[in-house]
Amino acid sequence: MPHASHKLSLFLVPADPEWIPDAVTQERILELLSSKGAIDGELRGAGGANLFVEGGFYRFRFDRPEKPVMYGNRQGGYRVYCPVCGSNLAVEVGKVLKQWNEGGGRDFLCGSCAQNVPLEDWRFQPSARPGRFALVFSRVEGIVLRKEASAWLSTAAQMDFVPVWSRG
Repeated sequence: MPHASHKLSLFLVPADPEWIPDAVTQERILELLSSKGAIDGELRGAGGANLFVEGGFYRFRFDRPEKPVMYGNRQGGYRVYCPVCGSNLAVEVGKVLKQWNEGGGRDFLCGSCAQNVPLEDWRFQPSARPGRFALVFSRVEGIVLRKEASAWLSTAAQMDFVPVWSRG
């Protein structure tokens, strides 16, 4: 039986799943992290890393996959529900991701309630979020994203982020 990894990462996924920051925005984010003493010149967590994630983190990076992905727990199962009627949609996740990757939308017509619901509004347990980009804090030491840090990052990026924790 596989064991859960002790390595925990925090993905901050843009509230708009289509959003990808330009180079200027990425530089503003790096400047913010550096000015707060959270990262060193090699993007490793530094003394101020605790200002962002309780206990700090090992490394920071930008994740920009070639195609949209689902950020979330990479170990163990998950449950997915329609936010309108609560129907189980776990089987549909792969279908909607494939549709999105092929240039289609992120919406899905729930067979139980006949509501068209975008993938980012589905209820995931544990939490997950679709996106084309994420800020990644690798090997975090705690599970608390500081409220001030969330506000600083949103201001620097001019975009709100949704936190997703992932093991593995």
